Amino acid sequence: MNKAQKLKLKRYRTAYLPTGDQLLDSLREECFRQKITMPDLDVFSQARGYFGNRNWGGTTRYFNYDRIVRGIYALGGTLKVEWDEQ
Repeated sequence: MNKAQKLKLKRYRTAYLPTGDQLLDSLREECFRQKITMPDLDVFSQARGYFGNRNWGGTTRYFNYDRIVRGIYALGGTLKVEWDEQ
């Protein structure tokens, strides 16, 4: 790491991988665009490690929408409901 810093090499950031939930994926895309890490989002939204520890993964695939919505509001976003016309 020291040698890379001396050579002024930079590591390019890669986008967050999709989780399978549209709301969470859009939040993570916005965090990547604003250069906000998931542990930083935990602090902004008071999510107690939900984003930083990736608590939505695993076999249970539990998505806590209360914390996801708080994360959206913390970044200055809003929610919009659209209904399919039948």
